[in-house]
Amino acid sequence: MNNPCPQTLTCPPGLAGPNDNPVMNLSSEAPDDLTYTAIAFPSWNPLDPLSPSDPAFTAPGCISECTSAVSQADADLCAANEAFLCANPTNPVFYNEAASCSVSCPDGQTFTAIVAAGKYVAGSQGAANELAHNAACAQANAEKTCPSSPPSPPVTPGMCVIVTSSPLPDATVGTPYTFGIAFAGTITEPLTWLIISGALPDGLTLDSGSGTISGTPTVVAAFSFTVQLENPTNYCQQAFVLTVDEPCITDNSALPGDTVGTPYDYTLTPDPSVIPDPGYVLLWSIGTGALPDGLSLNTSTGEITGTPTNPGTFTFQVCLGQQQGGGGPS
Repeated sequence: MNNPCPQTLTCPPGLAGPNDNPVMNLSSEAPDDLTYTAIAFPSWNPLDPLSPSDPAFTAPGCISECTSAVSQADADLCAANEAFLCANPTNPVFYNEAASCSVSCPDGQTFTAIVAAGKYVAGSQGAANELAHNAACAQANAEKTCPSSPPSPPVTPGMCVIVTSSPLPDATVGTPYTFGIAFAGTITEPLTWLIISGALPDGLTLDSGSGTISGTPTVVAAFSFTVQLENPTNYCQQAFVLTVDEPCITDNSALPGDTVGTPYDYTLTPDPSVIPDPGYVLLWSIGTGALPDGLSLNTSTGEITGTPTNPGTFTFQVCLGQQQGGGGPS
């Protein structure tokens, strides 16, 4: 028959014969019609607990029928090595040196697997050793059994209630703000305060140990968020709204007076240094007090207009801040 391996081939120990370095003796009877005769041994693994004559697993090889009493993987490896040998009849081949690989569990427990020498064949010593090392690592990972982490205790609502109500006291842009959130109940330490949804106003933070909100707000708006107090087993929550107002003008300037029934028009002018941040516009509002009846404040321009209806002296506070909605002066 045609000779697929026209040379003497040395097969891996344990894969083709019962001696340390079994040899397939292949010879050609005529140059133009290559045939071979083989002194072949049944596939056998020195570590097999069963007799070579009682294989449980087989795989067709290009030289012989590979059999193993240990596993199908061993029989398949024999066939793969034979295929490599037949595909490289004139090139040198190399068998792996003994290889080991260790893998560890999170708790430090180590599992080690060892692949004996001569199990894998390749075109270089490095390639054969790499095959063996990869196989050892795969075996170690397959054998690794890490103890499962203890389940976290259930976190359930109860044992406390946040007694601070919403809305929280208003804050003012540019003015330091401090406010502590209070709770009642029997929840035990260690305790942690956190924001679980929404967000605090820009410039403010929640202290995770004390539940105190502090900082200096920078943006005018109403902010909604939910605070949670928790320990490893229990928690309680509360939703809050915190409004940040504009800073107010505190000079006591008197505005031009007017007469009942006469249209009034006066525009407040900010200091030239007051420039809104990019993406924001100035926002005028009345802080404390009230405008005379019949007058109103344009929150965008600072213009007070209308026709007063009642005589008297009116005291009020004007606030100037910023809100999202524009690019500011160019």
